[in-house]
Amino acid sequence: MSTMGDTTAAGPYTGGGAQDASSTEQAKEKVQDTAQQAAGQARGQIRKQVDERSTQAGEQVSSTAGEIGGPQMSAYCASKHGLLGLMRAAAHDLAPYGVTCNAVCPGWVRTPMSEHTAEVEASVLGVSTDEIWRQRDADSPAGRTVTAEEVAETIAFLASAAASGINGEAVTISLGSAW
Repeated sequence: MSTMGDTTAAGPYTGGGAQDASSTEQAKEKVQDTAQQAAGQARGQIRKQVDERSTQAGEQVSSTAGEIGGPQMSAYCASKHGLLGLMRAAAHDLAPYGVTCNAVCPGWVRTPMSEHTAEVEASVLGVSTDEIWRQRDADSPAGRTVTAEEVAETIAFLASAAASGINGEAVTISLGSAW
């Protein structure tokens, strides 16, 4: 969990998706661990900030995988869906205190985690990692993937006074792409 000014951003990813799990039980444990870690961190941080009256917004970082499912991603998709449910419940619980809770759902963003998935995919397909990223760019209606700066700017907007009427929303940042 990181804090950006008066905004809390939580992302529950702890490594690997269901494709890393060798059994259904391991996948189930990953989902539970990931969701519980994210929920606990988010609730604790937001509660602390509400008690200190140091924030008016709690922003969560989910993913487009929190809105749709994908093959061999059951643990990751489930954790991101769960984070959206947590955000929506927190939006109701914290609204009486003047706190808004929203989530951003970015598509592909070039981060260490997504770079790892590109490396794995490239290895399986026998192509370069750059080729995987070129394909991800080509699959987007905009011909490119989202930047980390675009995600950060959206979070900053949601934390601003200009977004004080936005609460309990999942904002997709994917340039029109499903991913």
